Amino acid sequence: LANKLEPSKRLNTLRAKAKIKCGVLVAPVIPDLNDHELEKILQINRNAGASNASYILLRFPLEVANIFKEWLELYYPDRAKHVIKLMFSTRKGNFYQSECGTRMYRTGEYANVIRNRFKLVCRRLGYPRNFRTL
Repeated sequence: LANKLEPSKRLNTLRAKAKIKCGVLVAPVIPDLNDHELEKILQINRNAGASNASYILLRFPLEVANIFKEWLELYYPDRAKHVIKLMFSTRKGNFYQSECGTRMYRTGEYANVIRNRFKLVCRRLGYPRNFRTL
């Protein structure tokens, strides 16, 4: 499975099929774990021919929050508390908002920083302005 999803193969396919409109979805963006890769991912995909971009900030429907917390404590014990604090700050103090129309959206200072970084790099790289930020 990992071989089928290997990023360089997807990028090579994107380059080879330049006539097919294709975009990039950066997901999930995880605070203090992979958020530093946002610009690089957008640049690499734009160079490969991506015509649009969007991203999704990590969210935790149902039991996913507990699974993620356990994983975080196991693999990133030194950063777990900070990551969790940032996640809470993007969902009004919760891990998840279940209300229809709000569950995909995030709030707070950290969420605004990610949104602004995303918009800035998309403009710099020439992605269309109709990108989605969730």
